[in-house]
Amino acid sequence: PACPALRKILAEIWPRIDSTGSSPALGLVQRHGQSRNLWVSVIFGLRVSYVGGNTTRASLTCWRCGRQGIKKKPLKEGTGDLIEREQFVKVHCTGLMDNGTKFWSTRDPDQDAFEFQTGKQQVIKGFEEAVLTMRPGEIAEVICPPEMAYGTRGFHAWGIPAHATLHFQIEILSVR
Repeated sequence: PACPALRKILAEIWPRIDSTGSSPALGLVQRHGQSRNLWVSVIFGLRVSYVGGNTTRASLTCWRCGRQGIKKKPLKEGTGDLIEREQFVKVHCTGLMDNGTKFWSTRDPDQDAFEFQTGKQQVIKGFEEAVLTMRPGEIAEVICPPEMAYGTRGFHAWGIPAHATLHFQIEILSVR
């Protein structure tokens, strides 16, 4: 979501929903069938989908326009405060296309961790939105739909075609 306050609220809620659908933060949980998908209604007009089991996945969909947002699967919890706009964030990151082709990794030989300032449009929208839901030390898998990546133009210097869905593994190393 574009609203920083809403992003912060959702980032606080995601880890607190367990596979039974209980949440100390929200009482607005409904079960849908036996799929264990949980839908949480949030006053701000977003639907948050949670998949139970051993993993937690979160997906944001806007009720007004139906646009699908990023999908995030936490792999390791971080500690401390959520990252905020205007902060400098250092990450290790690997980026893949839908077909598994790697287009970038800070873990490759002769590569260093990547640092950027949030809120300055230095990275694609989906990457920044994911980072703004994370804490120092956190590792997550993130899927960015084309409209939150390079859209209709692609990024041909890295071999990313137009309308590409991008997959990232992001590790937050430091925040300042």
